[in-house]
Amino acid sequence: MNDFSAEQPAPDSAEPSFFDAVETSGWVNFRVRRPAGGSIPARIGKNALKEIFGQDEGETLLDTYVRHAAAINAKVLQLAPAGNLYSVENPMTIGSSDFP
Repeated sequence: MNDFSAEQPAPDSAEPSFFDAVETSGWVNFRVRRPAGGSIPARIGKNALKEIFGQDEGETLLDTYVRHAAAINAKVLQLAPAGNLYSVENPMTIGSSDFP
């Protein structure tokens, strides 16, 4: 099981803006780095990935997430309030309705 480690790379590193992405039971759980530091635990379900991002034939949910991570992560950052409201046990949930 993934523990969503809170380790952060240096701000000028070439690391992607997400990490700890894992597919489990119809969801992709991941973290999005905040520009000012810290991260937001989040998840997106298979319906949103299929309806909004058009999961390709033979592609896993994780593959679809990675292919569209920039748009999904931008939405997480747009919707997330300041502070540490979300946790691994209570991640931000992104759904189809979040993408008008």
